[in-house]
Amino acid sequence: LVGLALCLGVFVCGRVGAGFVTCDEGACRAFRFGPFGFQPIEVVKIGILLYISWLIRDRKERDLLDNSDFWLPLGVTAAVVAFVSGVLLKDFGSVMVIVTMIFYMMFIAGVPLKNLGIAIAICGVAFLFLIAFSPHRRARLANYFGAGDEYHITGSLIAMGTGGLTGVGLGNSIQSTGYLPETLSDSIFAIICEVWGLVGATLT
Repeated sequence: LVGLALCLGVFVCGRVGAGFVTCDEGACRAFRFGPFGFQPIEVVKIGILLYISWLIRDRKERDLLDNSDFWLPLGVTAAVVAFVSGVLLKDFGSVMVIVTMIFYMMFIAGVPLKNLGIAIAICGVAFLFLIAFSPHRRARLANYFGAGDEYHITGSLIAMGTGGLTGVGLGNSIQSTGYLPETLSDSIFAIICEVWGLVGATLT
């Protein structure tokens, strides 16, 4: 709840143009105080981990993993987090991380596979809606399947190929000097591959 409140805070402060909020490409996701930055969604990730762990343990002890007493709070929690992160903060990557984490936890806990399958199908539909109503997500999906501007993907492949097995070394990256956009976020893995190679990327 604290994490969600902070996420709403960064969203509202970003909308009113507060100077202590970092906004990039129309998305406001972090508080910024001088050289220090803080993303509230990271608090949400820890909170989700703790809450879902407790929920699974409690319902499993009472043999309710196949009951609405488990699925209702789980579904509401996931929906609220997905809305705040995916819609308000425009952070689809964090939604994917959180949902994947939840599914792994449920699988390990022994939730019936049939129920897991239904939940995955529902999440798939929700993800399609999140993509359909977001122009930049639609563009990225089109690029991935070769139906749009492939500049980013081509540059990423060049970076990964250039790195080879052991990489070109720290400070010797070519793609990060202006060829690949958003090298500290969207393109970070390609740059790691270029600098540290397959070995470094695997260890990372």
